[in-house]
Amino acid sequence: MNTSVRLKLERIAHTEQGTFGIMSGGAFWANTCEDPWLDNAPNVSCIPLGIYPVVRHHTEKHPQGWLLTDVDDRYAIMIHPGNNTDDTQGCILLGDALGVSFGKWSVMNSKRTQDKLEDLLEGINDFVLEIVEADPYRRHA
Repeated sequence: MNTSVRLKLERIAHTEQGTFGIMSGGAFWANTCEDPWLDNAPNVSCIPLGIYPVVRHHTEKHPQGWLLTDVDDRYAIMIHPGNNTDDTQGCILLGDALGVSFGKWSVMNSKRTQDKLEDLLEGINDFVLEIVEADPYRRHA
């Protein structure tokens, strides 16, 4: 596992329409969309806070994907393009902004943002992702 590459996902909002955050590391940042917290239930809940190994994982549906491993009681948790919780099934979606699409809170420009992650991780097959709750008292620049 390449522990020299670490990204952090700070969850900033929990709503019925999803869990939203900011993923960052180095020069990279993205808004994130996940399912609401539903006690880690497969396919409908975001995953618990923690530190997860992530490996490059391509599927027919998501040719530019990343698979989180060692997630308690869960499998097939990926980082892949998508806009809102209709696209997640427990996975993490990336975008360059938050907005509303088809009446749901969403991340926007997901494919382009996923391409930026791919550019950052070119030649790298794994990294570490830390998922935390954002500190409500810290001021973001």
